[in-house]
Amino acid sequence: VVGQPGAIDKLTDSLTRLLAGIQDLERPLLTMLFMGPTGVGKTETVRALARILFGRQRAFTRVNCQEFSSHFNLSKLMGSPPGYVGGEIKPLVCQENLDRHCLKAMESSSGLVSQDDSLLQNVLGGSEKTPLSLVLFDEIEKAHPKLWDLLLGILEDGQLVLANNEESSFRNSIIILTTNVGSEAMSARLGHEGIGFSARDEVTVDDMDAAAWRAARKTFPIEFLNRFDQTITFAPLQDEHLLRILDLQVSRFHRRTLS
Repeated sequence: VVGQPGAIDKLTDSLTRLLAGIQDLERPLLTMLFMGPTGVGKTETVRALARILFGRQRAFTRVNCQEFSSHFNLSKLMGSPPGYVGGEIKPLVCQENLDRHCLKAMESSSGLVSQDDSLLQNVLGGSEKTPLSLVLFDEIEKAHPKLWDLLLGILEDGQLVLANNEESSFRNSIIILTTNVGSEAMSARLGHEGIGFSARDEVTVDDMDAAAWRAARKTFPIEFLNRFDQTITFAPLQDEHLLRILDLQVSRFHRRTLS
């Protein structure tokens, strides 16, 4: 993840507190809100965390909130009641889907969750009985407010009752929400029209945090924002960061062509 040292430091601090055992057993392991412009590394950070935990960058449950802009689409998330159309389809956040990435990592001996007697296993679980899961709600501002209401219960109690009356537990989950809310406010604070990058250095991280937080409070209910253990703002990228990202992409392309 390029150009986000402040965001990565905050993420590392949160994970360190988690591994120290400082957590509420009646809530999810860790809940975080990633704010910032599009294309600055929010989702890439989730992929990097999945790669560390489970050995694969796609090893997380992703809820694309653009698909849930209408309340009737929530049936894809929670399932349909028995006897209704689609009742035989597994809900996106059923327990089986949440646990499958951890169980697959243990089966293939990949990622930190597969290391026996590691600090991760001793503190967080990650065994077949207590699988660890990573859940991403991407671009939460585009979801219907009913999904926000569902998340209030998930973030607070770590549980969700599905349409078939089965229960999904998020108490052994790291839950991350991303949002582009605040992008315009951050751009205005930086004094330019672009969204994803900036050439100015004089605006501090605290300035951008404050601008993003003010915009978030105008969009989301305050009781929703208060549910998060950590709120992290991703800064707009500068030209030097874009060049480093280009180098990484070119290197990946060469590795694929040579393999």
